[in-house]
Amino acid sequence: MLQTKIRAFALIGAAVLLMGYDQQTVFTPPPSILYRATCVSHTSPTALETYTLTFSGLNDEDSVALFLGAVTEGSGTALNTASADSVEMLTVASAGSGNLRTHFARMRFVLTNNAASVDFGVDWSVSTPTSAVVCAWAIKNAESYAVSSSAATDDETAAASLTLTTPQAQIAYAKGLGICGSANPADTATWTALTEREDSNNGEIAFSNADTEYTAYEPAGASALAATCDYTGSSNTSGIVITNR
Repeated sequence: MLQTKIRAFALIGAAVLLMGYDQQTVFTPPPSILYRATCVSHTSPTALETYTLTFSGLNDEDSVALFLGAVTEGSGTALNTASADSVEMLTVASAGSGNLRTHFARMRFVLTNNAASVDFGVDWSVSTPTSAVVCAWAIKNAESYAVSSSAATDDETAAASLTLTTPQAQIAYAKGLGICGSANPADTATWTALTEREDSNNGEIAFSNADTEYTAYEPAGASALAATCDYTGSSNTSGIVITNR
C-alpha cells in the first residue's frame, strides 16, 4: 500500500515537472526583438503614396508583427487603407482633429525580399495631404500580434498625452509603440514612459516616435502605462500609443 502511494506521488510529481517544462517552453520564448525602420516623409504627397522603409537584422522569410505609424497634415485627411508589399494592413487607431492626424496599422507579415526593405502603400482619403510621414516597427518572436490600443489627441495645445493599459499576461514580452506629430516643424518632442527613437521634421510638420519593451511579470490588475509626448510651442498636435505582446 505504501509503495503504491509512493509510486502515485512520484507519477504526480513527474507530471507536474513536465507541465512546468511545457509552460516554460510556451511562456518564456526568447525575448521578442524589436526592429525599427527610419521614418520616411513626403512633402506635398499625392492621395496614393508608396513609402519604402529599410529594416536591418531580419532574415529572409522571418515572420514578424509589422506596425506602421503615420502622421498627416491636411484638412480632413485620414488613413483609408495601408498595405505592406501589396498586402493590406489592419488599421488599429486614428487620432486627431483639425489639421493634423496620426494613425496606426498592423499585420502579420513574412519577409520574402531578404528583409532589405518593405514598400508601404498608403491611401489617404478625404483630401490630399499637404505633408505626411510614416514610421514602422517589426517585432519577431511575439507571443501575439494582437493590439490593445488607446489614442489621445491634443489640438492647438502644447502637448499630446497618451495613455494605455499594459497587456495582462503571466509573462508578457510586451512592446509599447508611440508616434506623435506637430503642425509646427520647429517643435521638438519629449517622451515619458517610452524611449524616444526619432524626433525630426520635414520642413512642414514635426514628427517623433518612441517605443519600449517589457519582460517583467505583469499580474492581473497591473497599473496602466501612462506615456506622454510633450511638444514645445503651441500648435496642432496629435499622437497614438499602442501595445502588443
